[in-house]
Amino acid sequence: MLRQTLESLGFVTATLCLWAALAPRLSPSLGTAMAAFSVATAAILGGVTLAPFRSAPPRARDTLANLALGLVAVAGSFVSGSLVPSVAGSLGVIFIGVAVGHAVGARMQHAAHLTPVALVSAAVDLWSVTSPHGPTHTIVRNPALLRLLTVSVAPPGGGDPLPAIGFGDAAFVALYLSAASRFRVSKPKMLACLGAGLVGSCAVAIGLGRPVPALPLMGAAVVLLTPEARAIRAEDRAATGFAALLLAASVARALTR
Repeated sequence: MLRQTLESLGFVTATLCLWAALAPRLSPSLGTAMAAFSVATAAILGGVTLAPFRSAPPRARDTLANLALGLVAVAGSFVSGSLVPSVAGSLGVIFIGVAVGHAVGARMQHAAHLTPVALVSAAVDLWSVTSPHGPTHTIVRNPALLRLLTVSVAPPGGGDPLPAIGFGDAAFVALYLSAASRFRVSKPKMLACLGAGLVGSCAVAIGLGRPVPALPLMGAAVVLLTPEARAIRAEDRAATGFAALLLAASVARALTR
């Protein structure tokens, strides 16, 4: 477990620090902005994949979760968003996300539950970003909270790391990967789905110049590219239908506000 923990911490730290060394040499542009978001995505996917939460005993998982909270607390104690507190905070956000995501994913009963999970999470995430009273909308408007609850990455051209991908997205990456392991869904395929969803959301956010919820595209990629997720059982069809209606209502609200 210690080896896996060090591998996860080392991967995330090396990914973010190497990009921070390269970023000042790059000119800000659409391509380099996408590269920065892709680095944050790679840090989350690699960190979650290598983290030992799934195989660790309960006491060890509690220790890792406390370590993650400590890293976030350390990052929050710094006023500046410089590289060291930014990396510490990003590690904490990823590990807390892993703890939450694996805890939920481990309780799923079969792979087809991925579809209602994707639908409900997309609806809630869309509301959270677009509603003036939504948690994400509130966090985005509060720089301290935004820095505390996101994985940050150095911007092209230099400067302090900027928030890129939120805690909720890291938690759902862990949830989907936990489910993939539990139900023997191809992990490379799941990683590709999650990476495509995160990077696609980042591309839309850059194009629109405003925050965009990542869970709708992540969930859509998982459901569309994972046949096991679409094998809805008869007893789950009503709940899945309700989740689809909830998402439709959330989309309609976002389009008409």
